[in-house]
Amino acid sequence: MTVVEEFEVFADSYLHLDIWADDTAAVWLDAALLIAANMSQNVCADGAIGCEPGENGIVDQILAIGVHTLTFVVHQAGTYTDPKFNPFGLLYSGELVAVPEPGSLGLLGAGLLGIAFARRKKTT
Repeated sequence: MTVVEEFEVFADSYLHLDIWADDTAAVWLDAALLIAANMSQNVCADGAIGCEPGENGIVDQILAIGVHTLTFVVHQAGTYTDPKFNPFGLLYSGELVAVPEPGSLGLLGAGLLGIAFARRKKTT
């Protein structure tokens, strides 16, 4: 099963995703493989990306302005071909946070220095 999510970024941003799958999944961002499918089988894949607690895959990526495509290729390695007897799934959650521009950080730093200088001047 393949799941494709397309989204647009309007400012340089930081993407954080947590991914779980039954049994495992490969994760692609803009045609670049970020996490390969983990085909080690028990009940779920052993380690990332699996379906048990602590077996999530993690993506931390800086994204530039533009349209991006996130693709998940979900694998089920069971013996039945009917999903009724051998279900598979994908769960992912995350956030996209704009990265402050260097000029904004500079203004913030200058403001904090100004406040510190003003407080110091009042106390002396």
